[in-house]
Amino acid sequence: FLEENFVYTAGSTLVSNGWVAHSGVGTLPPTVANQNLSYTNYPPNAGLSGQTLGNGEDVHRNFAAQTEGVVYSSFLINVTSATTTDAYLYHYATDAELGTDFKARLFVGKDASDNLRFGLSKASGSATTSTPYEYALNTTYLVVLKYEFVDGAANDLVSAWINPVISSTEPTATLTGVASEADIGTSGVGSVAIRQSNAAVTAIFDGIRVTNDWAQLWVAPLVQSLHASTTELDPLACIVDIPSQEIVSYTLYGTNLQGQIVVTAPTGFQVSVSETEGWDTSLSLAPAFNDTIYVRMLADTEGPYSGVITHTSGTATQVDVAVSGDCYPPAVNWNIVQSLVPFTATAGTPSANQSYTLGTTTATGDITVATTAPFELSTTGSSGWLTELTLPYTFNATIYVRMNASAASTYNAEITHNTAEASPASFAISGEATAPAGSYAADLFISEYTESGSGNNKALELFNGTGSSVDLSAYSMKLATNGGAWGTTLVLAGTLAHGDVYVVANAGATAGMLAVSDTTSTITYFNGDDAVGLFKNDVLIDIIGVQGVDPGSSWPVAGVANGTMDHTLIRKPTVIQGNIDWTVSAGTTEENSEWIVLTWTDNTNLGLHTFSPGMEIAATPTFSPVGGVYTTTQNVAISSATVGAAIYYTTNGDIPTELSTPYSTAIAISSDTTLKAIAVKTGYTTSAVGTANYLFPVDVANIAALRASAQGATIYRLTGEAVLTFQQTSRNQKYIQDATGAIVIDDPSGLITSTYALYDGITGVTGTLGNYSGLIQFTPVANPGTATSSNNVVTPAVRTLATITTDDQAKLLKIMNVTLTPSALGTFLATAENIVATDASGAGIMRTFPGADYATTAIPATPMNITCLGGQFGADMQFSPRFLADFEVAGGTLDTPVVVITQVGTDVVLTWEPITGAATYRVESSSDPYAADIDWTTETDADNTDETCTISASADKKFYRVIALP
Repeated sequence: FLEENFVYTAGSTLVSNGWVAHSGVGTLPPTVANQNLSYTNYPPNAGLSGQTLGNGEDVHRNFAAQTEGVVYSSFLINVTSATTTDAYLYHYATDAELGTDFKARLFVGKDASDNLRFGLSKASGSATTSTPYEYALNTTYLVVLKYEFVDGAANDLVSAWINPVISSTEPTATLTGVASEADIGTSGVGSVAIRQSNAAVTAIFDGIRVTNDWAQLWVAPLVQSLHASTTELDPLACIVDIPSQEIVSYTLYGTNLQGQIVVTAPTGFQVSVSETEGWDTSLSLAPAFNDTIYVRMLADTEGPYSGVITHTSGTATQVDVAVSGDCYPPAVNWNIVQSLVPFTATAGTPSANQSYTLGTTTATGDITVATTAPFELSTTGSSGWLTELTLPYTFNATIYVRMNASAASTYNAEITHNTAEASPASFAISGEATAPAGSYAADLFISEYTESGSGNNKALELFNGTGSSVDLSAYSMKLATNGGAWGTTLVLAGTLAHGDVYVVANAGATAGMLAVSDTTSTITYFNGDDAVGLFKNDVLIDIIGVQGVDPGSSWPVAGVANGTMDHTLIRKPTVIQGNIDWTVSAGTTEENSEWIVLTWTDNTNLGLHTFSPGMEIAATPTFSPVGGVYTTTQNVAISSATVGAAIYYTTNGDIPTELSTPYSTAIAISSDTTLKAIAVKTGYTTSAVGTANYLFPVDVANIAALRASAQGATIYRLTGEAVLTFQQTSRNQKYIQDATGAIVIDDPSGLITSTYALYDGITGVTGTLGNYSGLIQFTPVANPGTATSSNNVVTPAVRTLATITTDDQAKLLKIMNVTLTPSALGTFLATAENIVATDASGAGIMRTFPGADYATTAIPATPMNITCLGGQFGADMQFSPRFLADFEVAGGTLDTPVVVITQVGTDVVLTWEPITGAATYRVESSSDPYAADIDWTTETDADNTDETCTISASADKKFYRVIALP
């Protein structure tokens, strides 16, 4: 929760807490034109007196960054001058330097009569929606902005309220932004900002609040506090560089906290929320934390230690817990004599041995000596080479060391020594493995390419295998889109060492991809049909694709038809130079291609490249059964086509090494698991990492249960059958329905490959739930297979425009006597469009499907009965006709209901099947329908609109009839 008060003023300076001097909370002091605050990335209470305000900049206030849920910001605004061109003056941004990633922008503009209007956009520099000119200058208004995170890309929501009713319940928004505009960056919403984008626009702001709860906008800030169960802990003791055996603890919790709890230990101590792991000098805990803090002593110098463990969170008063202890010298000392120099060797061949002597004084437990690959240890120098040795406490002899690298590169590691009651001892080792003679790379080349279809997880990797460092200033990368000329260009800079890679990622890629990238660039705005080139002194030296040619959607690679789309490509370790002939580079089979093709989700190798020219590559492991969606335990076998290769694997997503679990028998997998494996054989280059993802969905019985499930990464399987009521090529969408509800399947990657006819039954649809501007969507993760039935009958539910609800999303409906308001052209567009519709209940929105068979036909001028699918965008309910045949001229005769009469006790119960086009029904009764003057009496019953009617029996009422009404 954040509340601040500040104002545009001219010639002012920042004072004690980083804001302009402002007396009187809630008072709106006068303003001076053409001046705004400049306050960029300073923390509160930073003592910024004397900082000068500037024009055309932001004033922003940071808070804990939000990457999920909702963020509200409310404030009072008094616009004192405006222009007829809308200008934005408030927005959300990230918590870093503001840059240009502004979202939820609020605009203001005036008409010729000085009437004001407010506008809103999600991301664009101009308002995408605006109020009427119904507000006034020099008048204070209450404004609320909302940013709501929605899973997926380009679908977060923004809203604005002008003078909303102050209550604990969020009302309908005044303005709603366009959800399909770009979402905020991966760091999330971290600040609110005032912006003077036009010097002629001035305003007074006051009472800014930021919170995650609408109700909290209107209440006084809660007092935040921290509570520890003690103020002082019992003393501890440790040996230099060895954690204390004793651990002390206390409980910690907070009340009304809004930000994380930060726990910081003094020198010589560590804290954790576990007795066995996670030890560190500081912790960041959730505001709701209410548990135990464990403390141990770990010091690097002998002597007494004391201090306080501090606890802070937002505006809460700091809480301290005193801790003290003594650090003693070790009882056991090391006798290590070494003078190792950097190792050198040819990749694939062990280096010459080096050695050092090792012993201890008064040791009582086994000695452990360890290092990491490619370095190896031995006590003989001729055999028993391992990365870890366990030696008796009496050991006093020679340790032999060598480097045994399979790929050319520079390596650094440590040799560590441990035994009971001794401080750990270690020293650094290093080495360089060079490629076999004559096998260096001729120049830099593209070593990896990732293209993620409709997403932003795209990256390029360059590799230097030339044997020496390379100045990157002579190199550039260029993008040619859709068969066009070279366009977007990235000029490289810096130096790339031999054996190292340079990664260029899309700014919207995952955190894992960004963590290994060297830069971000729009050069990565490629799709599978775009060419990417590497240039040296503006001469092409390597390429993905063919510049000047548009292949449609992608180029084949290594026999994979869509190789450059939705795939990761890795250059084989034997490749020593780029290739400007893409046909030769891509190849036609796995054997003659320069590339290894993986799924686009496999970024295991990004940030590193295996380079071993002249050596045969061990075949990448394969898995049986392959990764996919399963409902029962799978016994997964791993194999490599390289005979005699050893296989090592991991099940936690880590990159496997020769220290990982060796594969021997099939692995039983019964929960969501990422299985990765490598193949290793002496004389061969280690294989690329093979990856398979095994997913086990949560079963749901019907669509109603599915729609009620949590949205996000959870995978669900619809066990019941659903009937296909519509499908379109746009995003490969399918509309399915069962007796409980309906839902849209949004399949932009085309994972459903089975072919279905209209009204086929589909069983076992599997995927994740998401939300696009209020419309619940189901994104598949697997192909459900062939239809399980066909020619099903789905009767449209009759609705009026006023009675369409969220429960009708994707459901087959029929709306009677609808009048459409034609556009200026008078015909349906080939693209999707909104058309105003009216019926007796009021007005609504008809949303057309792109490329429908009614495109370019005349919009009906007479009332129509329209079969359609329910839809929603934001707060607006919509309906969408599927085909031209879904339109029928209103006014036809309704079918006669077929009535079944039963007696239940003393009641008569009438039931009948729904009549297409009926909005309601009239039920009548008579004592004698054959009389000359039949006396039919209208019956009333609360159920007579849903195909059933219960009537108390009467002695003189023996005959009944039901009439369908439009």
